[in-house]
Amino acid sequence: RFDIPYPFEIRKLDVISIAFATMYNRNLKHYSLRSLCEELGIVNHTPHRAASDIEATFEIYKKLLNA
Repeated sequence: RFDIPYPFEIRKLDVISIAFATMYNRNLKHYSLRSLCEELGIVNHTPHRAASDIEATFEIYKKLLNA
């Protein structure tokens, strides 16, 4: 957009899409971080804080890999 060089390769995972694909039969109304934590029994100690949200997201990802 601004033609600023960015030397890093960007890789990302969409955990919500993975959750939807693996949990569609649970009839969840929402696939928010909060809803997924509740459904999977994960505690997000301080929601909306970067480190806590990252840890919760990683725990969701690990559970989804084993789903």
